[in-house]
Amino acid sequence: MAKRAGSILLIAATPLFLLALTLLALARPKPVLAATLTVGIDCATLQACITAAAAGDQIEVPAGTYTVHATINKALTIHGAGPAATILDGGNSGRVLDIPIAVPVTLANLTIQNGNTSGHGGGVYAGASLTLQNVVVRQNQAANAGGLWVEGALTITDSQISQNQCTDTDCAGGGIYVRDTTVITDTDILSNTAAMGGGMLATAPVTLQNVLLQNNHGGGLNGAATLLLIDSQVISNTAPDGGGLRNGGNTVILNSELRENSCTDNGCRGGALHALSTATISNSLVISNAGGVGGGVWANGAIQVTGGGFSGNQCLAAGCIGGAIYSNNTLTTMGTTFSGNSSVSDGGAVGSVGLLTLEGSDFSGNQAADSAGAAWAFAGLVVTGGNFTDNHCTAMDCLGGAIEASGHSTIDGAAFSQNSAWFGGGAVAGDTFVISQTTFVGNEVTFNGGGLYAAGDSVLFEVDFSSNQATTGGGVYATDGLEVHGGQYNGNVGSAINVGGALILDGASFAGNVGPEGAAIRANHTAAITGASFTENRCSSSACRGGAVFVSVAGTISGTTFVGNSAEFAGGGLWANGGLVVTNSEFVGNDCELDDCLGGGIYSNSLVQIIGTTLISGNLALGDGGGVYTFAALELTGTTLRGNSAGNNGGGAWANGNITAVASQVISNVTVVRGGGLYAVGAVSLQASAVLSNSAAFDGGGIAAQSDLLFTDSTLSGNASATLGGGAWINGAVSLMGGQVNQNQSQGSAGGIAGESNGSVQGTTFALNNAVGSGGALSFNGTAVITSAVFLDNQAGSHGGGLAADSAVISGTTFTGNQAGDTGGGVSVALALDLTNSEFAENQAGFSGGGARGAAVTVHDTIFTENSCQGSPCVGGALASSSSLLVRRSSFAGNNSTGIAGAIYIVGPADIAQTRFLQNEASISGGATYHDILGMASYENVLFDSNEAAISGAGIYLNNNAVTTLNHVDLVTRLARTGEAIWINNGTLNMLNSIVAYHHIGIQNKDVASVMDSVFYGNDIHSVGITLGPSNHWLNPRFVAPGAGDYRISPGSVVIDNAQLTAVTVDIDGKPRPFGEAADIGAIESP
Repeated sequence: MAKRAGSILLIAATPLFLLALTLLALARPKPVLAATLTVGIDCATLQACITAAAAGDQIEVPAGTYTVHATINKALTIHGAGPAATILDGGNSGRVLDIPIAVPVTLANLTIQNGNTSGHGGGVYAGASLTLQNVVVRQNQAANAGGLWVEGALTITDSQISQNQCTDTDCAGGGIYVRDTTVITDTDILSNTAAMGGGMLATAPVTLQNVLLQNNHGGGLNGAATLLLIDSQVISNTAPDGGGLRNGGNTVILNSELRENSCTDNGCRGGALHALSTATISNSLVISNAGGVGGGVWANGAIQVTGGGFSGNQCLAAGCIGGAIYSNNTLTTMGTTFSGNSSVSDGGAVGSVGLLTLEGSDFSGNQAADSAGAAWAFAGLVVTGGNFTDNHCTAMDCLGGAIEASGHSTIDGAAFSQNSAWFGGGAVAGDTFVISQTTFVGNEVTFNGGGLYAAGDSVLFEVDFSSNQATTGGGVYATDGLEVHGGQYNGNVGSAINVGGALILDGASFAGNVGPEGAAIRANHTAAITGASFTENRCSSSACRGGAVFVSVAGTISGTTFVGNSAEFAGGGLWANGGLVVTNSEFVGNDCELDDCLGGGIYSNSLVQIIGTTLISGNLALGDGGGVYTFAALELTGTTLRGNSAGNNGGGAWANGNITAVASQVISNVTVVRGGGLYAVGAVSLQASAVLSNSAAFDGGGIAAQSDLLFTDSTLSGNASATLGGGAWINGAVSLMGGQVNQNQSQGSAGGIAGESNGSVQGTTFALNNAVGSGGALSFNGTAVITSAVFLDNQAGSHGGGLAADSAVISGTTFTGNQAGDTGGGVSVALALDLTNSEFAENQAGFSGGGARGAAVTVHDTIFTENSCQGSPCVGGALASSSSLLVRRSSFAGNNSTGIAGAIYIVGPADIAQTRFLQNEASISGGATYHDILGMASYENVLFDSNEAAISGAGIYLNNNAVTTLNHVDLVTRLARTGEAIWINNGTLNMLNSIVAYHHIGIQNKDVASVMDSVFYGNDIHSVGITLGPSNHWLNPRFVAPGAGDYRISPGSVVIDNAQLTAVTVDIDGKPRPFGEAADIGAIESP
């Protein structure tokens, strides 16, 4: 019976089943056991034993010296009594062992010597795999492969291959020639000789572990495939190319030593290693090797070196590269030391045609004649960490005491000290160079670039240059552009930096440097300097300019200090030939020393703008401009120029140009384009000034101009911007008069003025301006005017938020909690609008009114109160219109919206009249009007009172395909019933003397209507599609106080004189209208 347990079938062990198993076992063939034959016991000679043996047998060869020329034609093991005891000797008269067919053979514990053949393999020829265990192969010779020729895999352990040689002119494999995979461990390969592969030639992968390759001629190893060298030594081998190792496949060297090897051909490659493919070298020593190119290592493929060290290697051929290593591809070293290596041309230690990467590697005492005392890179360089000390290049005009690199190069966290050259004592870059967190100390050159010579655009991050020396550019000499970020530049001779292209510099410090002009920096193009410090630098040549900094073209200086610097002819701190912008900086105690010298702190041949909390103090010039000298316009006033002195004109400043700020300060300016604490190409004027926390990046940010402004009692306050206002911009007109504008900003549009024509204002005060699109306290582009003003919590986010304009006029003003986020929110307009006695209150918006908007409009005695609108969708929330509306005596009260009107929005003509609407709202549809796409309307005396909506009328909404006209109106509720009070949804209605009362509906219709003399009273429906009868009523409105909205009327009502025909001559509080005998019904009148 079978039973399943998991996936295993269990079968009951019956007697019949057990018998079957026994028979199967008896039927299996028995293994054939290998025999052991002993020479001298089982057979007379080794050859006799080989003949007698079966494949797989072992032959024991007792101690003794045997003259042997044996042929093996089967798989055998031949086992001696030890290499010193059992010796198989060929007597120099033939091969010792010949294995002509493909059978594997193992040799153990014996010596093979004195073989000699005109063919291959003087000691052993193996037609298949061969294994040697504790075997000595010595003093054999052959045309090729003096010791061993192996067609199959070769395995050697605990053996020695020595003093073998091959004799043909171009012979290969003095000790070993192998054509299949080779593994050799714990073995010495010594003093073998061949034209190629003195110790060994291999055409297939080779692994050598704990192997000594020494004193082989023709090279220690010549390989064609992968080579793995572990825990091994390659010593004193020689060859035409690759004295120690020459390999055509990938080469991996681990924990090994390559020492005193050499290659001998003129221009030979790789004293210790010649690798035609990649080379990986880890934790190994490469010492005192010599070659034509790549004294230690030459590789055609990528090289990676980890740990270990290279010392005393030399490349000796004319034009050679790489005293220790040359790569025709990329080269990477990690944690490796290079010392005392040399090249008669380039790259005293290393040279690479591909990218050279040096990580945490140290170079000391290396030397080259023509360039790169330590490292030469043709296609870019990456250095991370490491020290470069006492490396030198020595020939006339040589480049790079430590490094010479072409291609984009980067250095991070390295140290360069005491290196020397003719150009670039520490390093030379022929292309872009980025260096960070690195030090250059005590390097020197005959000519340019004591620490660094850069022939392409370069960037320096937190790099320190100290006590370097050159004729020009003691620290850095850069022929093109240079960026400097951070770092210290102290005590350099020949100027700390000399740069031929544009200079961008921030956060660096310069002290005690000496140079001909611009002891800290000589910039022969533009310079932008931010957050730097310059202390006690001194230009030393006769009549020199720029004690600390010399700029040949234009300069910008921001957040920088100049203290105690000195020049002889002009610009004790700074000399600039072009325009100069100085922001938030200090010039203290600088001087220029000759008679008639100009600009103790600053000299410029062009416009100088001094902006922000700049302190210009204690400077001295014996000519003009103790603090500042400019040969164009200066433009400020009251800046904080303190304690400067001059021997001729302008102790604090001397200028030839235009702005005028007067009592100034100007405080905290910043700009990239326009204003940022003044800017003009014509006009400005300011007077009592302040401007305060400026900024810009584009447009105003604390004034800009290009003509007009004139502000008078001034301040402007928190400024900012990033296009347009943010505390001004202008480009024509504006005027203002009364002071303040307050906490400006922008990032688009005005945020405190902008202009671009027309303007005026008068009483001013705008308060917490803002913007990111449109007004946020003014804007213009045309008209505006205003008068008496105050806007208050401005903002914007597009359109108004405290005006915007293209037309306006306004008057008594006050808007209060402005905002916008798209259109009104405290005015907006894009054409006309007018308003008059004004006030809007808690403005907002989000897409349209929210405290005005525009396109025609005109309102008069105004007040809207708690405006809003808030977005997604929304439209009115106290006014919008777009194009026309009129209104008059006004008020609207609790406005709101978030879809649709919630106090006005309109589109085509309207008119309205004596007004009030009160507690407006909406969140879709009317909630105190919304007419929409086009046409007539009117209303007349109006009042609606407790408006609302949340879908549809509650205080009109028509969607106006024209007509409307209500006449005296009223509508009313105090919200209990809410709902409709007109809706219509498209056109017509014509109502007349009106009142509808406490609705839940009260007309709805959905197109056309008429109504006539009106009143309906308590609603809860009074119409829908409309039929209201002959001249309406349905009693009550006696009002005076419903729910304390009052609405007047009382005694007798319905509604007093019953109205009808009127040309309406007033009320809603313009009174008469008749008063008695007709008129009344809606919008008040009765006494």
